[in-house]
Amino acid sequence: MPTRTAKLYAGGPAAGAFVTAINVPAGKTYIVKAIAAYNTALVADNITIGATGPGGAIRYWFNNTPLAALTAFDWAGFFVMAPGDLMLVYSLGGVTAFWLSGTKLDGVA
Repeated sequence: MPTRTAKLYAGGPAAGAFVTAINVPAGKTYIVKAIAAYNTALVADNITIGATGPGGAIRYWFNNTPLAALTAFDWAGFFVMAPGDLMLVYSLGGVTAFWLSGTKLDGVA
């Protein structure tokens, strides 16, 4: 039986660099159900969380704003990703931790 919800990504990117948090492989469909970002520092951080199609620019922005010191950003819903789709995370100061969870399905929606 497939797992209904699992961790898709957990980590913090290097300062000022986009990191690929999710890269949907061929033959799979991912459903992102929750995104959390927590600024662990005593200073504000600029963060970006976005999704792209294969080889494209960010087409859906979950967040592209400053995150105050010691605060969190949370998103919950259903965001379907097809093979080749990417989820990118960015932290200008490298002080924000990200957690993405959802479902990995066999087959393409």
